[in-house]
This record gives sequence, C-alpha cells and structure tokens, in this order.
Amino acid sequence: MQRILVVGCPRSGTTLLQTLLGAHEDILTFTESHFFDHYFSRRYRFLYGVHPALSKRIPEFLRENGFGDVPLRRPLDPGIKTLRGAANEAAICTALFDDLAAAAGKTAWLEKTPWNFRYISLLSRAVPDAKVVHIVRPPLANVASLKKASEAWNWDVEWRDIAAVWVQAAYAAIAAAGHPNQILVLYEDLVRDPDAVTRRLLRRLGFDERGFDAAGYAAVANRVITAGEYWKARNREEIRPTASEEEAAALVPPDIGVALVASRLYDKARRLAA
Repeated sequence: MQRILVVGCPRSGTTLLQTLLGAHEDILTFTESHFFDHYFSRRYRFLYGVHPALSKRIPEFLRENGFGDVPLRRPLDPGIKTLRGAANEAAICTALFDDLAAAAGKTAWLEKTPWNFRYISLLSRAVPDAKVVHIVRPPLANVASLKKASEAWNWDVEWRDIAAVWVQAAYAAIAAAGHPNQILVLYEDLVRDPDAVTRRLLRRLGFDERGFDAAGYAAVANRVITAGEYWKARNREEIRPTASEEEAAALVPPDIGVALVASRLYDKARRLAA
C-alpha cells in the first residue's frame, strides 16, 4: 500500500493538488479527516494529548466518504502520550485508510488536511514510508485568501497571525527539501500546467502516469468536498490562476506584506522546488 499526505498552509492549493492526484486510477482520497490536527494536541516537547472525541469523529468520517461501519484494527487509547505512544494511536487511523483503500480496490491512499504540516514528526513515526507532498503558494495571495476564508469560518484571527501560519508552513516545506520521502510543489507551477506538473509528481511518487486522467479531477472534487465547504467550490471548475501577488498586495496590510516578501522564504522554496 502506498501512502501519501498532502500538506501546506490552508488556502495554498492543497485541495487542487489532492483532486489532481486523486484522478489517478490507483489512488483513493478522502474528505479532510482532521484526525491529527483536531485530536492530537502537542502538550510539551515530547508529549501529546490524544482526545477521546476522536472515536466519534471516525464514524462521521466514514459516513462522509460513503463507507459503512469499518472496524478499527485495535481500540483507541486516548490520553497523554509520549511521541511514540501518540504515533501508535495515529497508526490506528492510518491503518483505517489502508483498509478503506484495499476495500475500494486501490493500491494507494491520499490524506489531505492542510494543518498536518504541523504534525510531520508524529505522522512520520506513525507511517514511516508515507510520502509527504508540501505545496507552497506565494505569500501575499495565500495570506489574503486565508484571511477571507477565516471570516467564512468565523475564525477571528489577526493578519499577523495569518501571516505566521504561512511562515510556519513555508519553513516546514523548506525543511522537507532533500528528504527522500518529502516533495515540494509550487502552487503557481501547478496552476500554470496542471497536467505536466501532476504527471511529473506521480512519477516521483512511483506511479505509472498512464493511470492519470486529468479531466477526472472535478469528479474527485465533488466527492471529497463536503456540502459545507463552499470556499472550495472553485476546485470543481476549470483550473485557472487566482489573484496575483500584485493584486493581493492591495489587500494585505503593508507592514505585513513587506515583511513576508523580505523574508525571501518563497524565493528559497522556489529554488528548492526547481
């Protein structure tokens, strides 16, 4: 079984990347599980809290994806855990993905929850052979889009905190460069030539690109976008560029925009992706 995790700053193109990769005949992908970002909280440097509500989220996730009652391979044991103990609990969830993919006749699964960029160490322990694909979008466009989406989510957050999320995700992607199981993709490349970039990525992930149907991404989007996620609606439409950095600069507070550009993190990510 091949295992793929797509991560990145929210509103960086993770859903677009997910739906394109999910258009390969061998890959099963899902709605965002939120198993790890919602139910595994980092308490101290090496301690995690595994929330008991995870056991209620799993049946909900199965219903979202059209599956019946699929038993876990072993019961969850919530509570305060070391990294190793938390990884053992996370592995119960990823084993469920294995079972769902096998039941669907697929040889691979893809889980996409953007915030999982904060849980790479945990997930790498839970699934050592997983391939992690980081996507990075230019900072001003990403931050402006995330701020707009946060209002739809009733997430009252300041511009500075929004920018900090982008910076954290960019650092995670840059740190991943050169790791054999982690890959860096740029949103602007994906939008410019989705077919070529996806095929190149599939080859790097070890898939036969002949199983990829570029036209199938919209059908995948219809399956993995839930009814309430209206901010993802464009993923069902023709792929086209969104706001440029110049357009986004008019929306982002000048001091924050200048700081993001001056950090040169995106320039570094672009060099590494190339």
